[in-house]
Amino acid sequence: MYHFPRAYRPLKSISELMFGDDATIIGQVTHLNHYTTRNGYHIVDVVLMDLTGGITVKFFKQPWIAKQFHLRQHYVVSGKVDRDLNKLSFKSPEFEPLTKELQRLLETARVYPVYPLTEGIKAALLRKLERQVVGHWADQVPDPLPPSIRQNAHLMTLPNALREIHFPNSLQSMNAARQRLAFEELLYIQLGVLLQRQRWQNEPGKALDIAPDFMERFARGLPYALTGAQQRAIGEIFHDLQRPIPMSRLLQGDVGAGKTVVAAAALLAAIVNGSQTVLMAPTEILAEQHYNTIQKILPTLASEFGITPRVGKLIGSLRAREKQEMAQRIAAGEIDLAIGTHALIQESVSFANLTLAVIDEQHRFGVNQRSALRQKGFNPHILIMSATPIPRTLALTVYGDL
Repeated sequence: MYHFPRAYRPLKSISELMFGDDATIIGQVTHLNHYTTRNGYHIVDVVLMDLTGGITVKFFKQPWIAKQFHLRQHYVVSGKVDRDLNKLSFKSPEFEPLTKELQRLLETARVYPVYPLTEGIKAALLRKLERQVVGHWADQVPDPLPPSIRQNAHLMTLPNALREIHFPNSLQSMNAARQRLAFEELLYIQLGVLLQRQRWQNEPGKALDIAPDFMERFARGLPYALTGAQQRAIGEIFHDLQRPIPMSRLLQGDVGAGKTVVAAAALLAAIVNGSQTVLMAPTEILAEQHYNTIQKILPTLASEFGITPRVGKLIGSLRAREKQEMAQRIAAGEIDLAIGTHALIQESVSFANLTLAVIDEQHRFGVNQRSALRQKGFNPHILIMSATPIPRTLALTVYGDL
């Protein structure tokens, strides 16, 4: 029942057909001809008529097809409308005999469901099985959504949605069924990521000690002034970092908006507290860019606090010996800030005291990758950076664990 149609072809009269249409017709066989060309090419021609006109349906290298059509019988034919000698035709379309039940379904919704197929399964057989299964079992499927949620969201029941998504009574009911099933799917995704978020937030984290004048001292080390938005973002991040609950925050801003400076403030605050930090990017190019930017601004900023952060780089293109040496330094606590790619979450990489992880998301990392990075420390604080504007509903799905 959950093997849904991938598309719906509209039911049309033959006179309504146009070249290139994906369409379905109901027609009566008036002529049937099968022959072999001089080069041994077998062709079956079937002429179908309805009250508005006629059309030829052609099958190539399938001589057995001729035995499946019978004169004066009605058939459903569905596929792409082609052209043959300046006349419209169907070439090797899907077809099945017209039954009373199928006629009722087609004439009610005027669409023909098209299912994804696997090798050895024909479309007509699958549609027949779907009609039997849905007709018998749909009403016996329990609905997990309580009536109050269905009423508030204007959703149909699950049994109705399963019937209508396969064999709709109208285009409106088909769209309502799709909305119901999509709502349920997104709800399960959100419940899953929110449950994961709840589990993470129930774990204790390390609260950082950030001096009241930290922001002022940090700003003095910059060659430019922080914008109001940057100051607000840093303030909110500092508020989270000072709590004994692991931070999970998304920092969204256009390219060039200054997200790296905001991240640098958080990284420096953790380093000042004697903690290890990590900055992970989805590609080596971005990792190199972050490494070069941090190397330029962090020493100057850190001088305000009398420390010299030790920055390391771990990316896939490093030689095996270089990777091993860097991993050993990270594990020994000799690196304050590790910058790299997926290499940072490999099993061979461990941290002595990871407290803050900054991830340049770019939609390349998911919940599993963020979870793997969390395992590298004692429930470290997580800051995600993204340059892509995301509608709130999608953000709750993609970043529901934050």
